Amino acid sequence: MVARRTRRRGGAPIQKQPQPAATRALPPPPPPKATRVDLHTSTPPRAIPAQPQHQPPPQHQPPPQQHRPAAAPQYSQRPKPSRPAAAPMKSKRTTVYTALAIVAAAVVGIMFASMISDKSGGGNGNGNNNAGANTSSQQTSDPQATSSAPRAAGKAGTWTAAPEAPDQEALLRDYFATAPKSPSDAWQMTNPKFQGNSQGGYAGYEQFWKSIQKAELVSAQYDGNFFWRTEVKYTKKDGTTSIEPKGFSIKWSSPTMLIETESSLGAARSG
Repeated sequence: MVARRTRRRGGAPIQKQPQPAATRALPPPPPPKATRVDLHTSTPPRAIPAQPQHQPPPQHQPPPQQHRPAAAPQYSQRPKPSRPAAAPMKSKRTTVYTALAIVAAAVVGIMFASMISDKSGGGNGNGNNNAGANTSSQQTSDPQATSSAPRAAGKAGTWTAAPEAPDQEALLRDYFATAPKSPSDAWQMTNPKFQGNSQGGYAGYEQFWKSIQKAELVSAQYDGNFFWRTEVKYTKKDGTTSIEPKGFSIKWSSPTMLIETESSLGAARSG
């Protein structure tokens, strides 16, 4: 600052006090920015992981019980069975009764059909056990009733009553008509005794009949007691013929009638 001197009028100069120089007013400084003050400035803060807090395991809690009203006694709560409940039992009984009725009707029908067949079988001569029994009972009172003894089908010689002479002769004629064509079928018309006495068994029997073209019963005489005297004419396949006297015994054991023995009654002669 420069001190200016002034003079007083009529006196010593008056020294003016120095005045401060005019200064430019500065605007106030801006307020400082807010900063975070860390207490520990030496090391940066370390993030500490959150430690899980140990919690006791959850205890199993029973489900909340629902408060139900007290049940009424069983005898008062159980409904009484209604009438329709007995329907299945009634239905089962009805089914059983129906089945029994059907079975009974079937049995009656079978018995009725059997009675009818028995009556018709006795009239037409087709043999069955009942018809045979009736014929056997009639045989004791009427000797001629046995002549109509029914014969079963087939050439095995099965009969339902004691066969008479015409029936036995028919068996012999069937035997000689069958043997040249089918020795096996003729073999079935003989019983075990005949087959055991046959030379060479069935093989020898078959070999003999394969050499025969035709065999026929020329004559047959019944001596009684199922024995027959016969003459049989054999025609061989080479054309030669011969007539041989033979005896045959027949065995009847109800219901079968078979040839039991064959025997030679003399020398053969040319036919």
